[in-house]
Amino acid sequence: SAGNIAGGSPLLSASVNSLNSAVTITDMNLGITYVNPAHVRTFGYSPEELMGKKNSILYPLDDPSGVSGKIYEALLMVGWEGERLALRKDGSAFQAYEKTSVIKDASGKQIGIVSIIDDITSRKRLQQALKESEERYRSFVETARSAIIAVDSDGKIILFNPAAERIFGYSADEMINSEFGSLFPAGQKDALRFELGKGSGVTAPRGTTAELTALNKQGEEFPVDVSFSTCRVDGRRITTAIIFDITERKSLQEQLLQSAKLAAIGELISGVTHEVNNPLAVVIGYSEMLLSESALSPEATDAVKSIHGEAERAKKVIQNL
Repeated sequence: SAGNIAGGSPLLSASVNSLNSAVTITDMNLGITYVNPAHVRTFGYSPEELMGKKNSILYPLDDPSGVSGKIYEALLMVGWEGERLALRKDGSAFQAYEKTSVIKDASGKQIGIVSIIDDITSRKRLQQALKESEERYRSFVETARSAIIAVDSDGKIILFNPAAERIFGYSADEMINSEFGSLFPAGQKDALRFELGKGSGVTAPRGTTAELTALNKQGEEFPVDVSFSTCRVDGRRITTAIIFDITERKSLQEQLLQSAKLAAIGELISGVTHEVNNPLAVVIGYSEMLLSESALSPEATDAVKSIHGEAERAKKVIQNL
């Protein structure tokens, strides 16, 4: 019987009993004939409660979908393994991973079925947490307004987000496995702070930021801020570049600089006009006084008129400034 199979060899019996995985042995009609101690801990049934019961008592929740029948058909040929929804004695359900195969005697006759079951609830939680983390990361990368480009140790692009597509004009398909350096003019390689060389791969100091000139698909150059960071993924060094298009910022900076220059010129002119107006006022005033003198000769009067006229002209130039 299947029970004798588990207990027939002391070494085999000790091995099965020491497993952390639950073990169920049934006859060919799926009647339970043996469970190991880990099975008791996992499902909560004592061996006496299960002996002779159908194996479906452990999986009542997934039976309606016909899983048991499909498993039985498969294991008669090649065995079966996969996830199932199991039920403990206390009524709590849990995710289980089951590996099932047929037991044959020396003549090749099928005499029983053995199943090894692991509670994978914790693993599923971790998988779900990882999935959620990946989804958050993907959402961040996909919706970021800045270009996010990941580069492997050979300088090849392995990630090119939608903002990078918009900023550089290339599609992600065009840029995956392309050289990161192709996004910058040839003269920028040194400024990239990358060491591009045979056998040296790509390195970038952690947390460095540089203001560089980038190159879009149309061949147009534009200013960018590039922030580099590095990490290791599966033993590989990955460099991530977060790139901001600062064309608008540079334009505003130039406008501010121009405004500052104009303000400085305004202050200079204001000072000059004030300093020049004072002596001009004296020249104009005294020249008017001299013109009222009757004793001036015609030649002197003409000279004073000339002085007065030129002073007035200078006054208008200052007013225009």
